[in-house]
Amino acid sequence: MATVAPLLGVALSIHPATMCLEGLLLGSRQLGFLAGAYAANVLVFLTSLYAIARRALGLRYVWAALAAFQLVRVCEFATRVRAVGLLDSLLPAWLRRRAASPATE
Repeated sequence: MATVAPLLGVALSIHPATMCLEGLLLGSRQLGFLAGAYAANVLVFLTSLYAIARRALGLRYVWAALAAFQLVRVCEFATRVRAVGLLDSLLPAWLRRRAASPATE
């Protein structure tokens, strides 16, 4: 269990952020994006679990795959939330103006 605990901790610590971002995307009706992301992620994750099982790599590799799965999802969802501007209204006004103006040299 000691060898699995850090991976378990990583996977479970990323999970709440993933769920929050997923909720933002669901609430903003980004359903096409979510469906595509779910399909791709499940395909990759199940393939990796199948490879782990076929090679009898053990529980440590299963948790490593789950941690990677959560990390990929949080990155995908955060990128999409940023791309569609879901957090723009939460930024302070001075930061919104700064982000909207082109960089000056």
